[in-house]
Amino acid sequence: MILQYNILKNTGSIFIACILMFIILFLHSCKKDEPEISFVDCTPIPPYTDVGFGYNYIIDTIYYTCPSFNPNNPEEFVYIHKNYSSNTYRLFKYNYQTKEKTLIYTGDIYFQPKWGKNDWILLNLPDANIWRIKSNGDSLTRITCRGGYYQPEWNIDCNKLVFYESDLPFNYFISDIFGNILDSFPNNFSAPMKWYNDSLIYYHSFYKIYCLNIYAHSLNVIYEYSETGVENCSLVFTKNNELIFCKSDGIYSLNLLTHNLKMLKSTCNSKVYCFPTYSSLLDKVIWQRMDYTLIDKQNVFVKSRLFIMNSDGSNESEIIID
Repeated sequence: MILQYNILKNTGSIFIACILMFIILFLHSCKKDEPEISFVDCTPIPPYTDVGFGYNYIIDTIYYTCPSFNPNNPEEFVYIHKNYSSNTYRLFKYNYQTKEKTLIYTGDIYFQPKWGKNDWILLNLPDANIWRIKSNGDSLTRITCRGGYYQPEWNIDCNKLVFYESDLPFNYFISDIFGNILDSFPNNFSAPMKWYNDSLIYYHSFYKIYCLNIYAHSLNVIYEYSETGVENCSLVFTKNNELIFCKSDGIYSLNLLTHNLKMLKSTCNSKVYCFPTYSSLLDKVIWQRMDYTLIDKQNVFVKSRLFIMNSDGSNESEIIID
């Protein structure tokens, strides 16, 4: 009888252990794997130690910069093509699947163009005004007239835009597509802005990320850090409520609900990512990447190219533009 009791007791213990093991394995199989941090092969540029005020930067003849996705067709984006040999600027539309390249505009362009779902592309031209142009190059139209306005950004519906003025105190303005001012906000920073929804605008300036509530007229710091190097980097939002931006040591995502910070890609000062553009249809980001190569103790060669990657920083590849 005692032997039978012990057998039943042991059997019951084994059964409970099996159930617990099954639960653990089930929970482990349901847990979503966290993507690993991707690393870029990166040799830092050492601090300048020679006579003079710093390195002499030699820029490659062809310089690709400031991409912006077509929100209606994720295979297309626009970018600025700089030719330092001829000192010319051109805005191209490029389809990275068909390799088709279309010239939209020729002339100096400041900052990053912004392609809206209304098919208008916002531009900053040398008169320090904000303009819009259709993606086929037609209907170039000036939005502001006074001058001194920079870095426009469409709202979600693309019927309003936000921008700042270059004179102190760098006020922000919201206007309609015809330049009629609808609202303004005092500000002390000149930084690219990103409209998250109808009421919230985010921007990254001097090692802080700010959230501006345009209805409450309130400004809050949601993240800050201390470092030297990259600052005033543009930012993008993903469909998973992640805010993606860059610091001097890599690309990061900040969850807007939990404020949890996560490094997506580790890099250094010889490979700098800037001017991101995000496609929610692809869940991918195109970055301008500037590669710095030390030639000698006084000279650094700079090459700028465009790279596409998943929003989590994985599967980075260069977009080769002929």
